Amino acid sequence: MKLTWVLAVAAGLGLHGVNAATKVYNFTISSKTIAPDGYSRDGLVINGQYPGPTITVNTGDTIQVHVTNNLTEPTALHWHGMYQRGTPWQDGTPGVTQCPIPAGGKYTYTFSTAGQSGTYWYHSHYMSQYVDGLVGALIIKDPSATSPLPYDEEIVIPLSDWYHTQSEDLLEHYLSRASKGEEPSPDNALIGGTGSNGCTGYVPTGTSCNANHTTKSYSFTAGKRYKLRLINTSAFANFWFSIDNHTLAVVEADGTDLNPQYVHRIPINVGQRYSVIVQANQKAQKYYMRAQMDTACLDLGEVIAKESLALAPVIYKGGANTFNSSVDWTDQLVDCQDLDYTVLRPYHAQAAPAAAEQITLSWDFHGDPVTNINRAFINNVSWVANFSYPTMMNEYYKMPDLSYDQLVIRPNTSDYVEVVLVNNDLNEHPFHLHGHTFYVLGWGNDTYDDATDRPKFNTKNPLRRDTSTVPGGGWTVFRYKADNTGVWALHCHIEWHVEAGLLVQLVDQSWKIPQLNITNDALALCAASNYSHLHGTSKTAVTQAKKNAPTSLKNAHRKRSVKIGRRML
Repeated sequence: MKLTWVLAVAAGLGLHGVNAATKVYNFTISSKTIAPDGYSRDGLVINGQYPGPTITVNTGDTIQVHVTNNLTEPTALHWHGMYQRGTPWQDGTPGVTQCPIPAGGKYTYTFSTAGQSGTYWYHSHYMSQYVDGLVGALIIKDPSATSPLPYDEEIVIPLSDWYHTQSEDLLEHYLSRASKGEEPSPDNALIGGTGSNGCTGYVPTGTSCNANHTTKSYSFTAGKRYKLRLINTSAFANFWFSIDNHTLAVVEADGTDLNPQYVHRIPINVGQRYSVIVQANQKAQKYYMRAQMDTACLDLGEVIAKESLALAPVIYKGGANTFNSSVDWTDQLVDCQDLDYTVLRPYHAQAAPAAAEQITLSWDFHGDPVTNINRAFINNVSWVANFSYPTMMNEYYKMPDLSYDQLVIRPNTSDYVEVVLVNNDLNEHPFHLHGHTFYVLGWGNDTYDDATDRPKFNTKNPLRRDTSTVPGGGWTVFRYKADNTGVWALHCHIEWHVEAGLLVQLVDQSWKIPQLNITNDALALCAASNYSHLHGTSKTAVTQAKKNAPTSLKNAHRKRSVKIGRRML
């Protein structure tokens, strides 16, 4: 990986401080045989590695990533948690903010980190590619900030489920009548991109598997305090993370510093990040770091993980070569739920402003009325990306009719919007909002009732994050400020559910999008769409052009009566 630093005048970027750096990365995306748990399979890598290179910058820096796509299919990279303020076309979501980077093509993502610090990540947002390996960490440090707790060193630890079958084949089966709506079952669990016991899962005859493959180890020095940056990069699995005999101090959630909350184990759902500080204050020997899939969230029908526990050695320098005193914690967490939002309080307190508008989004899964394939429907619409006519470009070219079959919501305000998420499915869903951090006001495990639930909301200093779990059969309410001009995906981060249609698009300040200075290379990605020939044409012609454009899964999208569920407050 080639990294270049270029100094830029802070005033020119609207940043604080004297100077900010532009950090330049060169990413080559390709396919390669990889074996993170011992089983060899075709994977997708960045610069030849899985997980991809870690991007580390300081707050206010500009990140520039030159992407070369050496795959035989398109791709795109999403920068999970980045605000992309002023550069919404760089969000990296095909069908929403951009056309994908074509096979053999190149593209440069450039965006600022102003106003952000903490633990983030990046991943492909094209189809299910990230399940095959296109993921990496993105860390933004703030040297001038005061940490909720002091620490000596930090370690980035991605957690992930892992599949021995390529995601394209898994997705094809899942989105067929044969699956009956049951999600693909993971074969293993990984810590730090590595795992063991890969040969006990699905291993087809004639394939290669190393039964002696081990999970990477982590080194502790007695007396030191370690900040562990945890990232769940899974396709499906919610994890419980812990270290035997060691207490964890939770100090960050999705880029928001927290007042320390001490726990023995922490749940972390798909797309979420936490930072915990652990003190190396135990007897000098070896201990187990544990990433346990919360199998209660997976055990639906035939969906069970083959290997649901990843164990990584934590080795004290100079300590005894034994795990004899390594003991797992006995206390358990509530299945399929986040850490209690009422006890996670931001370190820098903020009250939740009143909302000017409310949007209700309700979803369930059922058979498509035409194909009878099980899909997700939000307010009666099942989303499918149209890679030739992404919503951002439709708005930019003042041709919103091209998004006629999408659930696109345009708030009538630049102020705060309250979103009520109603989950009619029995499974939990980790919902992620692009381009924003939101206030988590409350959640519940039963039917939402505004009269009885609203008085329980925490508005004084609520948790702020970008990915929150909606309980099975329950609800979550959050508020965000609709002032970040652009089109932003709000979706379940279980990858199979995104591809099944569990995504809605929120448009901030739609009237300003045509005035954005979208770069020529971003516009060029959509050259095949040929927007120019559609200007001044009838709605019928626009509709026909849209029908002729490729979608992620043809004929999978069915729109019924749309009910946005919006009201002014």
